[in-house]
Amino acid sequence: DSYSPAGWPDTYQRASFFDIDPRVAFVCRSEWPFAWDLDSLFNRSALNQPGSQERRFVDAALASGSASGVTVGIATANPVERCVVTLSSRHPGQQWLSDTTLGAAYGLAVDLHEFIDAHPQFRLPRLNSDGLSADQQAILQCMAMGMHDSDIAHELSMTRSEVSHHLKQLIQRYHANSKVQLAYIAGALERD
Repeated sequence: DSYSPAGWPDTYQRASFFDIDPRVAFVCRSEWPFAWDLDSLFNRSALNQPGSQERRFVDAALASGSASGVTVGIATANPVERCVVTLSSRHPGQQWLSDTTLGAAYGLAVDLHEFIDAHPQFRLPRLNSDGLSADQQAILQCMAMGMHDSDIAHELSMTRSEVSHHLKQLIQRYHANSKVQLAYIAGALERD
């Protein structure tokens, strides 16, 4: 927040851009720097729809002065937590992103990661599945496999309202902002 463009963190959170941001998906799977520009983040059909969330993301990013950049995510000791660093520029395209820039971004991410790991007060509490019902554990396993609510209901012989009820409880328990974030948590719990 300290070095973000004014208003961008609030806009990002309020608009739930976390759910659609391809940079987040990439850095959750890899620790390599991800070079990006707004023209290449989303497919053209999504951007051509004036009210789409992708179009709103691009418009908000441009308004905040972020047209391109590099994003790096480094895993922490907590399986559901990553140290994510995004360096951005007003310059469109990726021509300004040299190997030196990517290396510097990676170095900064590693330094922040080491700082966070050395200071436990900055880390999220370690999550576990202790105390979950068998149904809730099964729902988390289905979410980790990328299943939608209706598919989970069918797979577990439940009604959609039962699945929705359990999902609400799981979202509250893990302080997730969305089902997408809960699915990420479910995957991390399964790997752990």
